[in-house]
Amino acid sequence: NKLQKYIADNHTRLVLSSYAALEDYKSLHKNIEDVFVCHFISDIRDKIQNLDESYIKTISDKYDVKGDYVFLSNQFWIHKNHTIVLKAMNRIINVHGKDITLVCTGNTEDYRNKDYFGSLCDYINENSLNENIKILGLIDRNEQLALMANANIVIQPSLFEGWNTSVEEAKLMTKRIIMSDISTHKEQMYEHSVIFGRTDYDELASIIIENIDNAQKTFKINEQYFKKCVENYQSELDKLFNI
Repeated sequence: NKLQKYIADNHTRLVLSSYAALEDYKSLHKNIEDVFVCHFISDIRDKIQNLDESYIKTISDKYDVKGDYVFLSNQFWIHKNHTIVLKAMNRIINVHGKDITLVCTGNTEDYRNKDYFGSLCDYINENSLNENIKILGLIDRNEQLALMANANIVIQPSLFEGWNTSVEEAKLMTKRIIMSDISTHKEQMYEHSVIFGRTDYDELASIIIENIDNAQKTFKINEQYFKKCVENYQSELDKLFNI
């Protein structure tokens, strides 16, 4: 808090990653002069151009990922809201009887909440979800993108974000994305995204079931979207540097 106040009081130009972050900033600090928003771009086109069917199959076989699956790439931190997704999966599998897999990547350790990951594992065991939930932890970057590319759906359930990178990468792959209803995600929406109530696991379960069959496991680089992002980013940089 002291560092943020110092920055707010002393900056010459301050860059934030979303208008949602700007609204948060305004609620905390009076000095809003020379504060700019720049939506950063995740340019992974060179990486995903090399994701051919053979490589994707190799990675899927390596991690034993089969059939229809939802992909969640987040650190296992409490505000990332994995709990709501596990509850939704419990509804999907044990109430609706659907055979859908959840594949998760990301750091499983958080020094701020050392018992959090263990509580998620307990929930998985208690509800017999082990066959349908795969937690891979930190994996190679190219492997992560291969699993994202081959997923039916990418999900982003977070309770707080500045500007989410996995959402931007999924958009560049033209993937179906299900996102929580926080302001940042609404700002990141595009034509293949769906919003759910961040604490409503019944709604999330229903949205996954409704979208899983129609969501393509194939992917393509969304050049039109990327071009739009670049043009927008250039405009934002022009404002930042008074060009």
